[in-house]
Amino acid sequence: MKGKRREVAMRIIISGMGIVSAIGMDVPAYWNNLVSGKSGLRPITLFDTSKYRCKLGYEVVDLDPQQLGITKGVNTYDRIQLFTSGAAKLAWGDAGLHAGYYSSEDMGVVLGSTYGYIDSVSRFYMESLRYSPAYVSPIAFANTVMNAPAGRIAINFKIKGLCSTIATGESSGLDAIGYACDFIRTGRCRTILVGAGSVLCEGTFMGFYYTRLLSGSKDKERELCSPFDKNGNGLILGEGAAMLVLEGLEQARLRGAPILAEVKGLGSQFACNQKDPEDIIQSHAASMQEAIASSNIGLKDISLIIANANSDPRTDNLEAQAIKRVFGDKAKEITTTAIKSATGECLDASALMQTLAGVCAIRDGKVPPIVNLKEPIESDRIRYAYEAYERPIDAVLINAFSHYGKSTSMVISACNE
Repeated sequence: MKGKRREVAMRIIISGMGIVSAIGMDVPAYWNNLVSGKSGLRPITLFDTSKYRCKLGYEVVDLDPQQLGITKGVNTYDRIQLFTSGAAKLAWGDAGLHAGYYSSEDMGVVLGSTYGYIDSVSRFYMESLRYSPAYVSPIAFANTVMNAPAGRIAINFKIKGLCSTIATGESSGLDAIGYACDFIRTGRCRTILVGAGSVLCEGTFMGFYYTRLLSGSKDKERELCSPFDKNGNGLILGEGAAMLVLEGLEQARLRGAPILAEVKGLGSQFACNQKDPEDIIQSHAASMQEAIASSNIGLKDISLIIANANSDPRTDNLEAQAIKRVFGDKAKEITTTAIKSATGECLDASALMQTLAGVCAIRDGKVPPIVNLKEPIESDRIRYAYEAYERPIDAVLINAFSHYGKSTSMVISACNE
């Protein structure tokens, strides 16, 4: 569809989804395993863990590029590009899009990626130091650029419009969605592939390990991811990618697109003082309040909270305090769940994985459980999903909070016409 852009559609919908994760290489497998309470935790094989106390991670195994629709130039893709490009192809197919429907200039891609390129950077420079720069592949250098995964998707889909990477830590995925929505609302793009990816690599692992944020990084600790649990002793890293296709509602209707859910509102805040718990709680609470207010719905309309919680006892407690501050007594009526004990802390990618879970929860009326939750914190004030169960779900609040002070929340809902 070429020519001048039509009137800008203000309502933004999700028309396609794709995922690569430790618990599923497509949306049906991912969602079925999530609802079943299956965990993707397994021994790490991507690098040697013998010198670390921590041995486990949520690693994507049996990665087959052909299965993801990647058949050409596979040897030029790094791991993050396999994840993001594969998830993008799945989302594109799920949305029922075909080449030529939108002009190249009307399409865009936005990725959330802060940690994703660390593996390629570290490998490139280690080889340079070990063998000299003359022996390092020029193709490997191209993959050290932060925007390389987004650029690869743009090349694959012949996208000539927006091509951007958002780097705000663990909140990158939701911030990427917000950025993409702005471009659609202003008429600068008609459809955007938006997502995030992260790779389980030794460089990132070491950073979290030596700051003692990983479960099992201290003496005589068991490696266990248990969000919102009193016995939570740290996060466990995972990897993967999730992608969405975003479009304006009216444009999606014109082409008969599947309308999976609507992006209702987003909120974003920053806590300047990371040593002050009150500053962090207020930042988290304000991002949730802003997301709900911009959605033009009330607290009573939120059916489910998919929390950021990742088994880090400090951050889990701060999020629980923020939820109580926002919802008060209603926190006992609204279900709160967390998926990172199933998927791992996938950093940039986690928020998009949470979003996919939210869309599926709205569609099926099912709440995924918090795996390993036994002794919850604030159990008298917050209603947790100890096990999967069915209930009508109208609107879902999704939280993504960075270790560096960035708080982002988003509300999605069924698209009520």
